Amino acid sequence: MGAFRDIITIIKRVIIPNYHYDTILDIPLNELYNQGHTAILMDVDNTILPRSQKEISLQMSNWVDTAKRIGYKVLFVSNNSSFRRINRVAKQIEVEGLHFACKPLIYSTRDLLKRHQLDPKKCLYMGDQMLTDVVVGNWTGMTTILVDPYDKRLSVIKAIQHEVEKKLMAWFKA
Repeated sequence: MGAFRDIITIIKRVIIPNYHYDTILDIPLNELYNQGHTAILMDVDNTILPRSQKEISLQMSNWVDTAKRIGYKVLFVSNNSSFRRINRVAKQIEVEGLHFACKPLIYSTRDLLKRHQLDPKKCLYMGDQMLTDVVVGNWTGMTTILVDPYDKRLSVIKAIQHEVEKKLMAWFKA
């Protein structure tokens, strides 16, 4: 029974986020900065804008500007394979964007951390998917924040994935 409990503990550490908010706009940036976090790595599609949009909303742009003014370094980490899309979105708010990151594999994210000389313990990782964003953030030692998908109209596969993630979160938090 002890081995099973150990496995459950390991799974929890990998897939359960440190925080969960409805949207990135609800995240207490000042509070987290005062706790020693100095960088934000975040997903793009369905975290900061719907996959179908090309332009970041003024509200989201202002949120990123606020994060930068507080003192955060902001970076995008996306599984989207389109360099053009991620680069276009990143340029709108003057941040660096990493496309085709292959999350939940940690290699690209770890390289990005090294390239920017960031201590993972001082980084926040934000995204809308537990099985990619939260896993890569937890595996690399960052504080993870799960947000609900920006666009609630998900593809069938993403909708199923989101339901599985909600059930896993409820089961492991119990």
